[in-house]
Amino acid sequence: MLDFGSHRADQALVLFGSVDAVYAEMNVHAGSSGADGADDEFFAALHHRGGVWSHPWGSWVQGAPGPRPGVAGAAGSYVVDGVDRQEAALVAGRSPRTEGDRWGVEPQRRWGWLHRGEVRELVPTQRGRWHTFYPAFAAAVRGQGQVPVNPWDAVASLRMLDAARVSAATGRVVAIDSR
Repeated sequence: MLDFGSHRADQALVLFGSVDAVYAEMNVHAGSSGADGADDEFFAALHHRGGVWSHPWGSWVQGAPGPRPGVAGAAGSYVVDGVDRQEAALVAGRSPRTEGDRWGVEPQRRWGWLHRGEVRELVPTQRGRWHTFYPAFAAAVRGQGQVPVNPWDAVASLRMLDAARVSAATGRVVAIDSR
């Protein structure tokens, strides 16, 4: 939950607003990396103040990768198969400097799908922008610019993650105070 679950929490908060209640489940599987205290999989039911329920989840131990991220609603759903390729590009030695205008651009085969009943529409994926975020963060640390993420948004995410951990440990819904 504290690794890629934090990204799922951020996405839920950006899409649906602040959360007032959380129910969560977290599991550590025998023989897994969870020996260090990290959970291997999580599920959360988040009640957003605007009335929406969202259900972020994730697993490091599932047998096959699944589509992610995804958003589903009464009028349709949006699904992307796979993950942002910027991390893999960095690991492979590529960077915004070596890739230029190609950095963060997903090929058409990796775009997302918007489903509305029987209608399925390919939607171009927005260009990844790690190359703007990290320099902005570095400038903020040096006192030369604004932080790229509102610190109160990070606090809201951390409150939600803390509530999720309490919920998973106690098996109960945990209210989040908005103050």
